Amino acid sequence: MTDPAIQVRDLRKSFAGPKGAQTEVLKGVDFTIRRGEVFALLGSNGAGKTTIVKILSTPRLIREIWDSGYIRTIPSLN
Repeated sequence: MTDPAIQVRDLRKSFAGPKGAQTEVLKGVDFTIRRGEVFALLGSNGAGKTTIVKILSTPRLIREIWDSGYIRTIPSLN
C-alpha cells in the first residue's frame, strides 16, 4: 500500500452567519488520497467542496483558515 499523498482527519470549519451565529459547514470530514489515485470530491450545492479545496491549497502557515482537524500532505505537495 502506498503512503498517503493527502490525509484529512476530522476537518471542521464554520462561518459567521447573517446574525453572527456560527454555521458549521464542514463537520468532521475524513479522507485519504494515495499517490497515483484519481479522487473526485462530490457533493450537492453548499456541501463544502470549495471550502475543502481552499483549505488544502492554502499554506499550512495560515492555520486559521480551518477551525480544527488534521491535514497531512507529502512534502512535494505543500
